[in-house]
Amino acid sequence: MYLIRRFAALDAALAADTRVRRTALTGLAAGLWATMVLVHGGGDPMQPDSPSYLEFSPLRSAGYPLFLKFMFALGLTPGGIVIVQAGLLSAAAASLASCLARRAGSLFAPAIALGLTLGHPLLGVLAMSILTEALFAAILMLAARAALDGRWLALGLLIGLALTIRPTGWARLPAAALAALASPGGWDVRAKRAGTLKIVCLARALAGAAAKRARAAPHNEHELGR
Repeated sequence: MYLIRRFAALDAALAADTRVRRTALTGLAAGLWATMVLVHGGGDPMQPDSPSYLEFSPLRSAGYPLFLKFMFALGLTPGGIVIVQAGLLSAAAASLASCLARRAGSLFAPAIALGLTLGHPLLGVLAMSILTEALFAAILMLAARAALDGRWLALGLLIGLALTIRPTGWARLPAAALAALASPGGWDVRAKRAGTLKIVCLARALAGAAAKRARAAPHNEHELGR
């Protein structure tokens, strides 16, 4: 029992130290990112669904094709893009883990969760492929941190951004609304939360407009046949 108490005290002390907490979790995430690249990288990042993201398609949301176009404009190849998106996923996971460590008063539990998340083989394969999952997961992790910190404007913008990546982001809207209403402060800040939801709706409207434009654009026979 003595050793358990000492370990718990050390764990809490490490979590309370901002520099130690951020350095430890960022270093762990960086190591897991490098491992992800070494283990799952090196092959062809193009999967059967990948070509449909290279151009605007009526079958896809516009967010990920825009991300790819921006990466290509920077001179990156598909192999470089997957390294970048894996890095974004790792950074977002480290940010959420740091927030959880600060709020829970424990460094080791969030570190274990971070390791299990970024070390998952399937997530590594998806992150190192031209697919939406890694970027979508990174945005949702940042949205979760925004909700924990009570930053409702950021939460609304991030969920709206997630909707432009994958339409399944709609499922997060009820959770975001409940998180806003159940947060400390009660109904006293309901006007701010209403503004957040308006931003979500605006972001979704912009995503819908982009998707409508994509449907009107010419697309090749391969895309139509999928």
